[in-house]
Amino acid sequence: MAFSKLSPNARIVADRFHVIRIINHHFLACWRDIDALGAKNRGLLSLMRRHRHKLTADQQLRLAAFLSEHPVLETIYRFKQRLCYLLLKKHSQTV
Repeated sequence: MAFSKLSPNARIVADRFHVIRIINHHFLACWRDIDALGAKNRGLLSLMRRHRHKLTADQQLRLAAFLSEHPVLETIYRFKQRLCYLLLKKHSQTV
């Protein structure tokens, strides 16, 4: 029996955690396409997965150095960070 028959008023929702997870998954796949060797570096992988505000000063420098060598990847990374930041905002104020 289909779930929709058991719960006809049920709604499919996407929570922020899972949306961010999907964004990160696709970002990492894109990174592998652009730079397969760099994407295998576990240290870089850890830095790329973290939210920018959770990086130490040393980690930020290491990440900035890597991204400066890959401008296309830097653009995609910054877009991903902005998108995740928007999704993490719990409250938005309207003017």
